[in-house]
Amino acid sequence: FTNIQNKIQDLTLVLEESLIAKPSTSTDTDNKVSFDGLDAIAPLGYSAWGPNAVLSNIKVKTADDKYIQAAMPGGLVSWAYGDAKFENCQFSGQIKVWLPEGVGTDALRYAGGIAAMAERATFSGCLFHTSSGAFTVYNEGQHSVYCGGILGGVGFRDNSSRQQPSVILKECGSALMETSDKKGALIGHSSYDTRSTAGNQEASGINSDQCEGNWWEENYRAIGTTYNGITDVKTVGQRNSVMPTFISF
Repeated sequence: FTNIQNKIQDLTLVLEESLIAKPSTSTDTDNKVSFDGLDAIAPLGYSAWGPNAVLSNIKVKTADDKYIQAAMPGGLVSWAYGDAKFENCQFSGQIKVWLPEGVGTDALRYAGGIAAMAERATFSGCLFHTSSGAFTVYNEGQHSVYCGGILGGVGFRDNSSRQQPSVILKECGSALMETSDKKGALIGHSSYDTRSTAGNQEASGINSDQCEGNWWEENYRAIGTTYNGITDVKTVGQRNSVMPTFISF
């Protein structure tokens, strides 16, 4: 699918081969072609778009030694916006981020187990199964790449019809145990650039008042980088004391 605008439910996808995006290129005024790191790919579709876009009980798994690879890869979709909904969706496997060396560190990229990026979306009861080896970032020291078990990051879908980012996580869980300031069990990066006329300013893209019941491994980061350094608990709610049931599929 390209843009999913209706309900899809009760579907299991097993990737027997790796899903690799063709690297995106751009041409400058001198007709020089170079990689620009704008390619995105995901098994189910490019985006879930609009309030009628409901992905329910969708499970995606990569076979052993297989993976999803792009500059912005998602486990189900690359983008979620327009108040799309994800209900009881799950991902298990490997996701790899490939960016050319020419893309600078100021160019942010994201990868997520359910969605790579979201503007306005709700994730309910979603699970990320992989505890280690889930995310690989090539040329990691040269780029700003954020990875999250449920969501990579938040931001504006485009400049023409953008809505203020607002993402909700409810009763989601992640087994990820490799976390850092760029890798979160639930979310890679929770803030976004408001693109204010007064200059670049950041704001939280998480609707914290509506987040509840989420679970992540104790002593690991739920979020790689939070808005203004606020805690995981203040961003996605108190950690659920009850571990969700991770059933292999």
